Amino acid sequence: MNKLLLVLYFVLAVISVNSQLIGKFLAGAQNTATKLLKSDNNNDGSGNYYFNYEQSDGTKHEETGVLKDPGSLNPFVVAKGFYEWISPENRKYHVQYEADQNGYRPKVEEGPGATPIRVVATMMGG
Repeated sequence: MNKLLLVLYFVLAVISVNSQLIGKFLAGAQNTATKLLKSDNNNDGSGNYYFNYEQSDGTKHEETGVLKDPGSLNPFVVAKGFYEWISPENRKYHVQYEADQNGYRPKVEEGPGATPIRVVATMMGG
């Protein structure tokens, strides 16, 4: 009986310590919540669009879409852009891409200072 009480006491102590640590972890996570720093969105309703956003955790995404061959039997959108983020290991990843009727074609850069290549918003004109 004493062994059972001792084991039960030990289990309750472990649960108590773990719940305190989880509470501290969650409180810290709430203090470091990711914030939206910048956001822009423009859609002309005919297939041409542009958007971007940037967050406080280093995440960025920018994309421009242009409708090609409007009025034809096979119109399609060409999307060009990039996105980047910082990994838990503090490495920056940058993906530049183009997507169209031929598929998705990414170019991935990895490194502590991967440089973003900005998409020019004037692409929307052609």
